Amino acid sequence: MSQTYRISQTFEAPIEFVFDWCTAFRDDPGKTAGPEAGPLPMTRTKDKIVWVVKQREVVRAAWLPPQSSRDAVAGGAATRVGEYTLTSLGRNRSRLDVKFTVTRPSPVEGSDEKEREEGGKRHWEAYAKSLEEDWLAYSSRME
Repeated sequence: MSQTYRISQTFEAPIEFVFDWCTAFRDDPGKTAGPEAGPLPMTRTKDKIVWVVKQREVVRAAWLPPQSSRDAVAGGAATRVGEYTLTSLGRNRSRLDVKFTVTRPSPVEGSDEKEREEGGKRHWEAYAKSLEEDWLAYSSRME
């Protein structure tokens, strides 16, 4: 059984900053997602990142072409493939569009597309707040 859901998030920051911020995988993930969700980087090259997510026994891999990426999550009973596309909306504004496809061997009660989209939106809204705070701090140092 597969489900697809989509999320869009606008950032008040330039596209290059957003891409770098979203692919930095810092040591302080608790700032936005809670300490239990922090990724543990395993391997990073200019084109690919592989990491472990602590809250679930899963391994993620992300491929990083300019302004877009694709990731896959394997572990537990489901696999998830995410497609991320960044679009510049002007000098200091960007939009991230995400499409996730989750595949499970059988349906999970209480898990539906709308529920996943709402959870994903809350997640990216928290990221947007932190990203924009970091952009303001960074840009004020550059002036």
